[in-house]
Amino acid sequence: MVKKNNRGLVLFLKISVLIFGFFLLLVFAINPTLEKMLAKQIELKLLGNFNYTYESLEVDLWTGSVAFKEIKWSFPKDSTAVEQEGSIEKISINGIALRILLGDTDIKIDKILFDNPEMLLRISDNAPLKDSVEQKDKYIKFSFYSLFQGKINSLRIRSISIKNGNATWISLADNKVRRTIKNAQLQVDDIELDAEIAEANNGWFSLSNVHLDCAGGELFLPDSLHKIKTGKIHLDYKGSAITIDSIVLVPLYAKSEMSRAYKFEIDWIDLLAERVDISAIDLHTLMVEGKVRIANVLVEGLSLNAFRDKTLDQGPKNYLPLPQVSLKNLGVNIKIDSVNIKNATIIYEERNEKTKKSGTVSFTKLNAQIYHITNDSISCIQTPTAKMRVNTKLMGKIDLNVDFGFVLNNDKGDHWLKGSIKDFDLKMFNPVCEPLSSVSIRSGKVEKINFDVRLNDHVADGKMTFLYSDLKIDMLDENYSKSSRKIKTISFLANTFLVKKSNPSGKKEPRIGIIHFERLKEKSIFHFWSKSLLTGVKSTLISTEENKK
Repeated sequence: MVKKNNRGLVLFLKISVLIFGFFLLLVFAINPTLEKMLAKQIELKLLGNFNYTYESLEVDLWTGSVAFKEIKWSFPKDSTAVEQEGSIEKISINGIALRILLGDTDIKIDKILFDNPEMLLRISDNAPLKDSVEQKDKYIKFSFYSLFQGKINSLRIRSISIKNGNATWISLADNKVRRTIKNAQLQVDDIELDAEIAEANNGWFSLSNVHLDCAGGELFLPDSLHKIKTGKIHLDYKGSAITIDSIVLVPLYAKSEMSRAYKFEIDWIDLLAERVDISAIDLHTLMVEGKVRIANVLVEGLSLNAFRDKTLDQGPKNYLPLPQVSLKNLGVNIKIDSVNIKNATIIYEERNEKTKKSGTVSFTKLNAQIYHITNDSISCIQTPTAKMRVNTKLMGKIDLNVDFGFVLNNDKGDHWLKGSIKDFDLKMFNPVCEPLSSVSIRSGKVEKINFDVRLNDHVADGKMTFLYSDLKIDMLDENYSKSSRKIKTISFLANTFLVKKSNPSGKKEPRIGIIHFERLKEKSIFHFWSKSLLTGVKSTLISTEENKK
């Protein structure tokens, strides 16, 4: 009995020694070899059309983990003109099955983490593509699946995370920075890719959710005078939402320095939107087809300050298309159901070429709703008009309400506007009239102004009902004075023979203002609107045979 027990103990010890020996062999001999083979398989399968170097590659078969450290890469592999390059402090891949070593082309991974990636992309400053067909071809050409095609059959990743990512886009033309993204935190869940999924998604993968948070970004505009900066950005794929804490359009020069930097008339713009919420955005369609589909955009706390120096030369007269024409030629298929702007302030300042003084127009407590912004050909046929409604305080106190309509299905720029203003003192416009026209309003009360205008790329025509009383003006000399005998005489003649004191005059029918203005096509739509409405004001103030009819 004792001998049998001894033999059992000896057998147990022998088996234990064999197991321990096999373990040592696996750890010190076979495992390193397997890890090298696995590392080679990973390089062949996952790195695609990239040039790359790395300081170290560690593989742990026991945990199914891989770690690349200090990676540097460039793309494409077979090109002397590098389009993209970057560095990554560490890539950690967890949950890789041993089957990859045996050449398995169905890859399953638990997690991938990119630590501190830096990305540099070289871009062309050429104009964007001009139709949705070319845009779709672009997305098909840039196929994510093509990076892995022929190397793997399918790819399944439970999550991909990016920690503290930064990206910079520079121009191929002058090597200057065009845009940046800072301190991005990204997580993508349940990525799946195979031939069938790629076919259905224009070469892209499917996923269940994306969370993106970044500290902000910058975009330098082509005019070289402004840049766009954003605050924190949050994107939620499953929730179909994007939130931007702030968007700022920053002038690179002060107003006083603009004329030195740019020798022609140009708008100096300083803009802040405190918060932008984009809801019900179809991020899948955006990723796969490059089409923008949004239910609503909410803009809160918008503040816009604009300045134009009219003492400068006008410069080249380049054609400036109207908004719906620009939208049609945008190069990105877009459809936004509504945009809501809440509590905005707009201040426009202009320096006059004759008086050398500046006048200011302000719009405060501005709220606007815009509906059906699209360049999609089918949507433009189904609903051919985009509409906008604006209510605001003109010059801080005057209620102004305007409705707009923009025809989307032609290239003529057809649109219309209807508006009304009620009950205000005309002297409130002296901050505009005095510096810009050398006219001071001594008195005048407005009962109401109604206007209805039809406009296109060439001309504006319409009518205005402008009811007012007790209008008197004073002319101003070059010293901003109205006290000289000459100026008093001119003011008397203007009030007596030129400007009508009221509308209606006595018991007569009200004069109807005629709106007619031929568009200066190098000017903005705001110039077109304001100059058109001024023709209605002038034709009411100065009686003619035409507006008596």
